[in-house]
Amino acid sequence: MHTSGTKGSDGITLKKMPSKLNCKVAQEIIAGAVAAGQRNGLKPVAICILDPAGHEIATARMDGVLPSAFPKFAKAKAMTAISFGCSSREYRDKYEKDKFGQLMFMSAHAGCAPFPGGIVLMDDESGNIIGAVGCSGASSDEDEFYAISGVRSSSVSGISTLPAEPVASLSGLV
Repeated sequence: MHTSGTKGSDGITLKKMPSKLNCKVAQEIIAGAVAAGQRNGLKPVAICILDPAGHEIATARMDGVLPSAFPKFAKAKAMTAISFGCSSREYRDKYEKDKFGQLMFMSAHAGCAPFPGGIVLMDDESGNIIGAVGCSGASSDEDEFYAISGVRSSSVSGISTLPAEPVASLSGLV
């Protein structure tokens, strides 16, 4: 992979690694997610895309979404995917039954959300996590569908999602 660098005042070269996830791609993911939801008549959502350090690249709120809560929930779902390297659904399933107290503590103190709708973005070439998408406002399964659909519609290649497919109950959506 090719890197570019700039020399700081202390003589240390700072290298910038190119990423497949940038502002342009994040906007494409948002547009694709919105289109998929509208095409299928789903409730509107807020969408948040984070880089691998958990910083927001882009956030959008569809018309009709409550402005205060759902953007925060979308970010929390994406933060869950970044923090634990799995979808927010998998995170919930791992801790819900036998470790509920731990789930609630980790969620409260790490800004995470134990509800489906947060997915991991992986670079196919390196296997590294390059970001996450979180959606909130529809049912949790539909939130996850929004996120996966948005990534699939973007022009960038070489990005996989965890999970790779929406839940089976939504297989009829396009």
